[in-house]
Amino acid sequence: MEKFAKSKKSPIGYLPFVEVCVKQHNKYEAKKYVSKVTPEQKVKAHLAIGDLEGAAEAAIERRSEGEISTVLSRCSPTTDRALLERLNRARSTAAKK
Repeated sequence: MEKFAKSKKSPIGYLPFVEVCVKQHNKYEAKKYVSKVTPEQKVKAHLAIGDLEGAAEAAIERRSEGEISTVLSRCSPTTDRALLERLNRARSTAAKK
């Protein structure tokens, strides 16, 4: 699959590659394609592989209130406290603009 993905630009994008890898329980392989996903799909791709930090980074970078809220909904108040604070600050900044 990696050889096919590298052969030329995918007409369907790379999110389907991530989703298939996750469905097959191969997060290691899925991580290879996350960097190739379009900026609009980065949050979804990071969440698919369970990478909250990466999803938060992508949502904050895009200043998308909806994406920030999606990542916030996946965070646990006990284990992701610093990430929650960072996302809440970013959400309030995005709301002001």
